[in-house]
Amino acid sequence: MADIRDEIREIAGGLQAWAEHLRMAGIPSVLRERADICSSCPLNRPGKAPVKGAGSADARIFIVQGHPLKTGEGPFEGKDGDLLSNMIKAMGKEPGMDGLAQGDVYVTHAIRCPFSGAPDVKAAEACRAYLDEEIGRVMPDVIIAFGPEASLSILGSSDIATLRGTFHAYKGVPLMPTYGPAELNRSPELKKGAWEDLKMVARLLKEKGGKPLPPSPPTPPRQ
Repeated sequence: MADIRDEIREIAGGLQAWAEHLRMAGIPSVLRERADICSSCPLNRPGKAPVKGAGSADARIFIVQGHPLKTGEGPFEGKDGDLLSNMIKAMGKEPGMDGLAQGDVYVTHAIRCPFSGAPDVKAAEACRAYLDEEIGRVMPDVIIAFGPEASLSILGSSDIATLRGTFHAYKGVPLMPTYGPAELNRSPELKKGAWEDLKMVARLLKEKGGKPLPPSPPTPPRQ
């Protein structure tokens, strides 16, 4: 009898994991279909397809970065991605955060198409509709704008030194602008300020309570 119960629990867990996988996939897939044919700015061109957001559909933390450097690059890849992962894990060690992990956040970009160079204000404006829809679908408790490009897109200013250290609001959601992984890798002396900002985010989430941080999504069963 115990073996049967264990087998039933395993099957139920697999079905739940697959349902979560499909539900999470719905957010970026719907937006990706429209973003792929977007012609609002010249950045969307062959070989430079828009990069979709990634993470939990129930995330309490919504992270906005500047722009991807290449198509197909995930938010936790490369040197900057490693630092982002470590920053999230460090937040998970704060009181009340219960082991925050990569799967507990939603990560997207202010500008979705890869490019090199200075922030493109027109591209950020063109992408803002997709960003707003992602925020509306995820309904996070807090937004973190990592880096000057994300801050410029959302708040209209790239002056992180002035903006950081206090909460702003975007679409009714508390927003914390701070230095992103790219800036921190170039200027490690900025890490102390960024960490203070992330601790403020952790305290806010603890005070807000609400829906618990979701567990990292399990690997979906094979079809």
